[in-house]
Amino acid sequence: TLAVPIAGGECEQARFGFERLASGACLDIMQPDLAYCGGITEFQKINAIASASHTDVVPHCWGLKINQAVAASAISMVPENPGRFERRPVMLEMDQTEHPVRDSIFSKAHEVIDGKLHFNDLPGLGVEIDEAAMQPFVVNPLAQDVSSFAVVES
Repeated sequence: TLAVPIAGGECEQARFGFERLASGACLDIMQPDLAYCGGITEFQKINAIASASHTDVVPHCWGLKINQAVAASAISMVPENPGRFERRPVMLEMDQTEHPVRDSIFSKAHEVIDGKLHFNDLPGLGVEIDEAAMQPFVVNPLAQDVSSFAVVES
């Protein structure tokens, strides 16, 4: 046997997929992505499924700092799993590669220092968007040339 924990589920879009994964004992670590799975409320339901099946949860978090803030807030609310002899570290899988949009459009956000996420003291999710910095990334669909689009008539 191989003692390597199996993680997955980052593309599941609701708790029902995680129920299937739990019933088949497919994973050691469930990795819901809060941008896809239904947000904090659905994440709490997924965490309950994970706890009932003795499975850890480490949110998958790719994309913008808003997703990171939501995932960090959600995982910080997770209660300890009962019946464990050791305390598991609270973990969050985050993309740390260069990302021009993520790295430029937020004037304030939580910081990663030495591999640890440090919450700031801003209200809500703790992020502020710099709207001027976001403008180069905004696409106006009304300004697009739609002459080549097909029209479906019923």
